[in-house]
Amino acid sequence: MILNSSITSYYQVQSPSIKSAQIQPEATAKNTSTSVSKTDSVSISNRAKDLAGIERELASRYDVTNLSENERIAMSHELLDNKLITPAQHAVMSFPIEEAVSHMPGYEGIYDPNKKVDYLQQQIAQLSFARSGGASSQELQSREELISLLEIFKEYGKG
Repeated sequence: MILNSSITSYYQVQSPSIKSAQIQPEATAKNTSTSVSKTDSVSISNRAKDLAGIERELASRYDVTNLSENERIAMSHELLDNKLITPAQHAVMSFPIEEAVSHMPGYEGIYDPNKKVDYLQQQIAQLSFARSGGASSQELQSREELISLLEIFKEYGKG
């Protein structure tokens, strides 16, 4: 599952190594030493700027390192509505796993949809499990993209 191309471009633009570059052409084959300095600049589309604002606003409300199941499900709907995640990623994020587990035979815990967990760390562990289990490259890429987004949320927000 690949994030929409303008979002992918946004993430690339946000990388510190891409913000500006100094270009120094090498000497030509005639052994002349021409030194030209040029600074490349990157312009960010309005859509990318809007997405950055949306991410910051959502990150200010959701702490991905201290997130309840109810908050995770609500966040997943907002992420999908703003096209920050794919429908497949939304399906994974919005599935009420704790509730489902609480209905399994032998479950002895108390289901609490407001219990806080480190969702980012859970996703990292699930990616590791998926890798060891031979998951498809599409699934791995989707999980990696989701983790990247959650890490941005952690950096921007409460986490």
